[in-house]
Amino acid sequence: MSDTVASQRALDEARRVVYFALGEAEGWRQSKPSRGPAERMPESIRLSGVDVDEYFRDGLFSKRMQIGSFHLLEVRFAPGFVIPRHHHNFDQMVVVVEGSVRQGRRWFQVGDGYFTKADTPYVTAAGPEGARIVEVRKDPIEELEVWWDEAKPERWQRERWHAAAASADSTTAGDLRSPRQR
Repeated sequence: MSDTVASQRALDEARRVVYFALGEAEGWRQSKPSRGPAERMPESIRLSGVDVDEYFRDGLFSKRMQIGSFHLLEVRFAPGFVIPRHHHNFDQMVVVVEGSVRQGRRWFQVGDGYFTKADTPYVTAAGPEGARIVEVRKDPIEELEVWWDEAKPERWQRERWHAAAASADSTTAGDLRSPRQR
């Protein structure tokens, strides 16, 4: 095959449309906190005896996809599940596709989204109905590194989910408006 034909095929391949579907039953995995080097988890948590795997059990599931040059992480949250304060090495754009999520003091509903810059600590919590989001990154998800910033052992307890769900239930409707409505 000539170089010209090979170049044209590569160009055609690069231009092709890639179709994908969110929410399919296949490929979901129980998410666990990224362990990495010990210094990525606060010493107070490492020494407290907190079982971080137990905290995450049945609370968070994810599925990875690479779509062209984008890396997607589809995430399902149990009702009220809270991802403790953390930060990571990549920027991300997040879109809510089911339920509601809180990042910081803001609630986001289906169709809302937000951008988190790399190295920005934050907490994410699902509403009382749970949630499903899609995180979009330009960097390979296999190279994602997470640092856990939450150093209070009580915030790594499963009872926190119930408190978060109850808090979301008691929030006024005005606070649950989407950013577009504010």
